[in-house]
Amino acid sequence: MRIALCSIALLVADALVAPRITRHHCWHAATSETETPGWKRATPNALTALRLGCVPVVFGALRCDAPRLACGCFAGASITDAFDGYLARRWRVESRLGAFLDPVADKLLVVTTLVALTASTPGVALPAAVIVAREVAVSALREYCADRGQRDAVAVGGAGKLKTATQMAALLVLTGRLAPRAGLGLLQVSAALALYSGALLFAQARPVFAASDAAPDASMTILDALGFRSDEASAAAASWTTDSWFSASGAVPPPK
Repeated sequence: MRIALCSIALLVADALVAPRITRHHCWHAATSETETPGWKRATPNALTALRLGCVPVVFGALRCDAPRLACGCFAGASITDAFDGYLARRWRVESRLGAFLDPVADKLLVVTTLVALTASTPGVALPAAVIVAREVAVSALREYCADRGQRDAVAVGGAGKLKTATQMAALLVLTGRLAPRAGLGLLQVSAALALYSGALLFAQARPVFAASDAAPDASMTILDALGFRSDEASAAAASWTTDSWFSASGAVPPPK
């Protein structure tokens, strides 16, 4: 129980307080990569990898009816989630690998735990489906915006961080069977926050969609650059015959 409470406190602190700490302590001098010790650069990614390793352990423990092992492993994974990003920001050792692995580890841990709980805990299926559907939709939205160079248009906001903290706390309580009713209630709140935060992200991305719709077609741009208009190009393509090709190339056409 103490581990669960400590993990919940760490999750809430990471979701609500860590970004403020980072902003208000920006007076720390940025350390170059050559001056940063190797263990500092490796620690955040190692914590993320440890969280990935906890995924099959949590799933197996839930399937084998070992709630203490599942809760303890999930709590450890949650603690790594609270510290890997914070340490990377604190030590100025953010990396593309870490930025990729961190959300992947989070989603694998959450989805795998939800699948295992759905088979053993009544009432989990509906909020689990809502949370998973939201994650799929938001992941597709982030990929869409990233392809257009607008990754910051769908940055995580306060509602998303609160959703994550509530979701992890609910799963922690449910995996350990500490208070099933309270855990299910937290999971339902998390599902509602998932819908709300997802709707906010799609609303934030409306300018990206509008810019994509207003962008000219790539093929039309190439034709314009070559001096063709679209109607002229269509007429030229329609009038171009096999005889025209042989005439232009100087080749001898086959006998008809």
